[in-house]
Amino acid sequence: MFVSISRILFLFSLAISALHAHSIQHLISSYSSQPASQDSNCANTSWMHNAIASRPSNWQLMCIIGEANTHSDVEEFQRLWNFAFPGFFNIPSTHSVVKFPESILASVEQAFMRYTCENYMILTSNLNHLQFSSSELGENMGASLSTILQKYWPAIAAFSKTPSTERPVAKVQALAGVDTRAVILHRSVLSLFIHTQYPTEMGTGGQFQHFDAFTNLASALLFQESALQINTIHLSPPNSKPETSPPVDSALLQFGRRSGESLEEYDIYWEPTLQSVQCNSPMFMNNTLLSPRIVSLFNLQHPYFAKNPRIASHGNLVSNRLHFNVHIFTPFHRSNHFDRLYESINLANRIQSRVSIYVHVDSFNSTADSKKTLKFLQSLQSRHGTVHIHVQAVRVKEFDRSHSRDAANLWMPSHRNEFAIFLGEHAVVSERLFEYAEASALAYFFNHTASKQVERLGLMGISLVNTNASLGVEAGTPFLFQQPNEDAVLFTPESWIQFVKWKMQLPVWIDPLIPDSPTNAWPRDSWAKYLLRFMVQHGKTLLFSNCVSPIAATNSQPHANTPPMPLFSPLESLKSFDAYLRQSAVTLSLGKDVTSFDTCTMVMQVYSRTSTFLDRLAYYHTLPFLSSIIIVWNNLNTPPPAHINHPESTSFKPNAPTFAIPIHILQQPQNSMNNRFKPFKELGASQCVIAMDDDWDFPHVKLVAAIRAWQTGGYERLVGFQQQGRVHVPSTAKKVSLSDLRVNGIQSDAVYAKESVSVKHKYGKNVQLQKAGVSILMPSATVYHAKYHHMYSSNLPERARAVVQELTNCDDILFNMMVANATRAGPMVLADGDRVEKALVFDKAGQKDGLWKDKEHWAKRLWCMNYFVEHVFDGKMPLISTRVVKGRKRRRGDAVKAKRG
Repeated sequence: MFVSISRILFLFSLAISALHAHSIQHLISSYSSQPASQDSNCANTSWMHNAIASRPSNWQLMCIIGEANTHSDVEEFQRLWNFAFPGFFNIPSTHSVVKFPESILASVEQAFMRYTCENYMILTSNLNHLQFSSSELGENMGASLSTILQKYWPAIAAFSKTPSTERPVAKVQALAGVDTRAVILHRSVLSLFIHTQYPTEMGTGGQFQHFDAFTNLASALLFQESALQINTIHLSPPNSKPETSPPVDSALLQFGRRSGESLEEYDIYWEPTLQSVQCNSPMFMNNTLLSPRIVSLFNLQHPYFAKNPRIASHGNLVSNRLHFNVHIFTPFHRSNHFDRLYESINLANRIQSRVSIYVHVDSFNSTADSKKTLKFLQSLQSRHGTVHIHVQAVRVKEFDRSHSRDAANLWMPSHRNEFAIFLGEHAVVSERLFEYAEASALAYFFNHTASKQVERLGLMGISLVNTNASLGVEAGTPFLFQQPNEDAVLFTPESWIQFVKWKMQLPVWIDPLIPDSPTNAWPRDSWAKYLLRFMVQHGKTLLFSNCVSPIAATNSQPHANTPPMPLFSPLESLKSFDAYLRQSAVTLSLGKDVTSFDTCTMVMQVYSRTSTFLDRLAYYHTLPFLSSIIIVWNNLNTPPPAHINHPESTSFKPNAPTFAIPIHILQQPQNSMNNRFKPFKELGASQCVIAMDDDWDFPHVKLVAAIRAWQTGGYERLVGFQQQGRVHVPSTAKKVSLSDLRVNGIQSDAVYAKESVSVKHKYGKNVQLQKAGVSILMPSATVYHAKYHHMYSSNLPERARAVVQELTNCDDILFNMMVANATRAGPMVLADGDRVEKALVFDKAGQKDGLWKDKEHWAKRLWCMNYFVEHVFDGKMPLISTRVVKGRKRRRGDAVKAKRG
């Protein structure tokens, strides 16, 4: 069945300017307002079943729209399809000439008046230029096409070229390129391609350039899983193949998606999966789902889209709901930095989305010009939106405020379309700031396809400045990086709300550290430090656009020319780096392990002072940052206490000593100085270890200072106090043995009993050679990383630990040498330790039998230090001397004799 409209088309051509969009727009009215069915009972509530039941009597699966030279051409063409579909063709009249685009519109209008066409086959070439064939012998092409359309219900479908004889292909597949000479469009999307307001934009001279480009881009980027290539029916290539593929007008695309000049050069990242229609209506029939895709892909300011009411409605549906809050952080005193930033913001191009600007006064260093500055801030205006001034100033010295205060208290989004742009005072933005913010929000956070990757990768925002980190990524190539910045960043509402709630639940004393990171040295009140902890704990990351000309920059002049915009590459194609600059396919998420730097475990070795070690526990169990204490019980003759009460005790006994933190008393199988450095499982997740002797009470305030120094910068090194420091100094080399040093009691079968070593270094106290610095810290009031327990027990040669075992000495020297060899750095030595010994409480009972009382003590340590150099560290001295980190001034009466060791 077909209808020729050659005579009435003239009337339509005269009245083409009077055609209204509502005719074609009405084609989609019954679908755009219907959400997808959510009923899981597919058999009873199938969307397809309901759609069939509600079909009107004039319903047709497809109508054909085209142009022919004669009636016989139309009849021959319809015979190919067994007259299964009504056709509406323009047969040009000699009395009037109607442009081809207008004839298509008129034919569609006629079809709409006569039938309810579910799909439209749009033929943009004359029937004489179209040759269809079927790869299934004896198959009715009309019936075959009907079966496919009703099974997959595509938004757009096209035919394959002449089939390949090399390998069999599926009957249908995802559409990878559209031959727009014959395109099947579902009626719900027809008005995206054909509209009355701007018909000549469909092409010039009948070439349909914009239509051609938009159809290909829409099939690949917009409809994706609903774009179908039919392989059982083939459309032969044209006789005269064009020299180049149709050009892609880059102006059709959002600026962030423009690349190449033709379809072959346009890099389409697209791997859709075709799905047959079952319970739910296709995505393209739901404006709520389709609109974000359209807005994120195409430049709606282009005339081809601007004059299309259907596309414009999609843009208004999404863009008008977006809201960008710009938060500027500045000190109270007016500066050139702020003036420059604010000027660059006002020069940025305007967007349809709502923009509000908030200026947060963070601090001030004087009150002389405060009133003048406040008056200036209150007079600020912006062409982008309302300006709000928030003054939360705190008097600080200017050099103390190099970062912004807590931004988590400044913004709480009220809906999912509200984004924030945080700008530091030293930033300057390009003209594209708001255009990029709007387009990127739509491309990644309102895009159905990208949203799955956003959730998988934990993308919580976009950095608008480039990073200084050396990641080896070529300029202009975006990447993912688990690192926040305070200069210029765009945040999503959902992730920000999660961050704020998480921060509110943190203990007030917490310093937001992450394990093994130099960022721990950031100021504690920096909101970026809290954000980094949140990102590492929960597996969040940021997208860095990495533009050659950044969207925002610091300490630079505004861009003279509009910089090129970055491409919105699919997230799965980007390199991803964690907080430690390591490339990884999965965003780092430490979970509870992120707390391993928050608290420390104390390791205390006990042998002879079995009667007084409980006094040490009573003193240290309330130490801030201390999570547990491990007692290394080396005495094989005296058993440890039968019971003590602590949080992990299996029972509570009223008469037993009670402590606030877990106490682990570990009975050792043999008495060895190596025991203190075993990799105890009781260390748990804590990475911070405090080595402590059992014969003194070291002031809590000093231990806390050592812990903080270790957490914020010294975590690779040993951290301790000057009074526990020892030095090594060069010496004239000469061979000596233990017997030469008059060390007795060595077993005769020990491999080193009579072994001589070259004494190239001497060992002594820091007070003897203070100018040389400190290279050894005794393991008491010393803080270090738990990984060194594993290194000591597993990586050192057995003969090194055998020396310690035989001499009952030198474990601390070996440990110091091992750490220095691993880090190529000396210990971090804090002052004030020797100035507070008046406050130290020594176990007087233990002063009689300390190892340092051994007359051979110094001789053993001299020999073993040189032995380790020669036999463990390949003849090279690993120890490195470091200067003491100065503390407070010495107070009268503080100095007392240092503890011997």
